[in-house]
Amino acid sequence: MAKEPTYYPLTTAQNIMYVSQKYSFKKSIVDVCSMIHFDCDMDEKLLMQALYMALLRNESSRVRLHKVGKEIKQYLSDQAPEAIIVMDYSDRTQEELDADLNAWSKTPFPGNSMDTQLYSIRMIKEPSGFWGIYFCVSHLAFDAYCLMSLASDMISIYIALRDEKPISPYKGDYLRLCKTDWDYQASDKVAKDVEFWDKEGFTEEPVYCNVEEDKPLRTKGKNWGKTINILDSSAYHVNLKMPAEINRKVLALAAEMRVSPQCFYLLAVRSYLSRINGDEEKIMMMNTVARRASLLQKRSGGTRVLALPFFMYFPKDTKVKDALVKMAALQAAYYSHSDLLVTQTIGDIPQRKYGKPADKGYPTVSVTYNPYSVQLPEGIKAHFTTYSNGANTMNIYLSIMALDNSGDLNFNYDCCNYATTPETAGKMHTQITKALEAIVANPEMTLVELNRL
Repeated sequence: MAKEPTYYPLTTAQNIMYVSQKYSFKKSIVDVCSMIHFDCDMDEKLLMQALYMALLRNESSRVRLHKVGKEIKQYLSDQAPEAIIVMDYSDRTQEELDADLNAWSKTPFPGNSMDTQLYSIRMIKEPSGFWGIYFCVSHLAFDAYCLMSLASDMISIYIALRDEKPISPYKGDYLRLCKTDWDYQASDKVAKDVEFWDKEGFTEEPVYCNVEEDKPLRTKGKNWGKTINILDSSAYHVNLKMPAEINRKVLALAAEMRVSPQCFYLLAVRSYLSRINGDEEKIMMMNTVARRASLLQKRSGGTRVLALPFFMYFPKDTKVKDALVKMAALQAAYYSHSDLLVTQTIGDIPQRKYGKPADKGYPTVSVTYNPYSVQLPEGIKAHFTTYSNGANTMNIYLSIMALDNSGDLNFNYDCCNYATTPETAGKMHTQITKALEAIVANPEMTLVELNRL
């Protein structure tokens, strides 16, 4: 008789993901879909073996959900991974493969999520003749950083098998990482964090900023408008690049000013929103943080993603360099109080302080910044491609990622159809690019001058 598994509560991040999936018509809304393309010859059998070994020792791949009474809980399954699907597209076109990849990514997976593997993998021989591995993972078990860590581990195992060397031990501890979240929810720090957001996060009422000039969604006469929308979540996906030359200049100036490079990208997005909303000074975005500051957090996988409100109230005549310093301070303060369940705690504050209705909001853009690429040893060449799951809750979700080691950053725009037109991502990216070039060239300029580029 099989032993009953031990069930554990969901973490804060998992609860957010589960609610999103439960109430969305598009169940693919929490799926993360991407593919690692090897740009060199790989031994098929060794690659498959390395992939299975990485899955077996990465505890994120063992996460399953189970309904206990009326509560959804998680457990670590002892079942072996399901068979990896092997497909041969070597005699087909890249367009045919891309069409299938896009279709698979929009197919809801894994159904009701209960007592089932929370990922699906296909090993594909591409039209190039090289191998690629397509991952569709549930955000309930993986985030993008976790998935890249899994891919890095797979490659390190492959190299060890190929060279007949010892395999480095796995050093993650998923349940220990979860425990820090569970302990927090029962701690005194919750009340202190709520007090912080009450006093520091909403010192002024933010203003809803449209992402499309021709689609004004702000409630007439009010500061709020249509933002997170689970019922109407269909979205399109646009992938654009930020050239390595610009990113290198950002990194250099960020190091000189001792601020996070992320602040530069957030300020450029802020400039777009301010510009199309009449040089608005009160800009709020959602800043998605993965909360992986410690070595344990980096190694232990799982999903650590929380979206935090980032309120940047800067007068028009603020200098760019001063705005960046202020943003860095805000980012550090917000991060230190980032463990709250946003939708149930931080989200209640503007309802109480400003009378905002529960179904309305201020931020219309969410940004995540993950500049870390898969670790590639000498002789292995590869790059990542991300695919849209066809759904999104916020008007625009911008994911900034390094998908290879070129220095380029991929700007992945997921734009809700109700709030945007197909040209929106292109217009937004053009303004962001101009803003970044101007910021690194002349940080003494004012924010309104930045908007007028």
